[in-house]
Amino acid sequence: MSLQQQQQVVINMSDRTTQKIAVFGSAFNPPTRGHQDAISQLTEQGFEVWLVPSFKHAWGKEMASYEVRCEMVAAFIGDLDNPAVQLMAIEDQLQQADKPIYSMTLMEHLQRAYPAASFALAVGPDNANNFSSFHRSDELLANWPLVVVNERAPIRSTLVRARIANDEDISQWVTPAVRDVIHQHQLYQGG
Repeated sequence: MSLQQQQQVVINMSDRTTQKIAVFGSAFNPPTRGHQDAISQLTEQGFEVWLVPSFKHAWGKEMASYEVRCEMVAAFIGDLDNPAVQLMAIEDQLQQADKPIYSMTLMEHLQRAYPAASFALAVGPDNANNFSSFHRSDELLANWPLVVVNERAPIRSTLVRARIANDEDISQWVTPAVRDVIHQHQLYQGG
């Protein structure tokens, strides 16, 4: 997200008194129809949804470059055409040395930057089941509600990457613009 786009988010936020914002962090490697369903669940609950691509995964997942994953998320949001969904490409700014960026670090940063906002941390059932292993999980729960989305569309990024590596069609698993970015950058090919 460019500085101008980030400033626009700040301007838009100043127009509202209190916002209910679900912070949805993920590798988005790539964003899938499963992510789309999770976002639908959050917006149906009245949340604005901020998609935050992981800069460096806390558990060391191998990922496409941060820039390309942000490009895929921007394309994904364009396909969703929902003004309640925004890209918050900020984890690169939170990076310190070679340390992972934890959810607690992200949430503290966002709350300081947007004190009028009412944040919640959105997770899927897999992360909800392992939430006690999150860095400072008790503090996270003490400061922000945890919103657990259901896995109604079991479409995982791992599945999409495997299909690409096997030269299989991914049209039903990702949005058209995400598919275009994947093809443009020749991502996930060759198993």
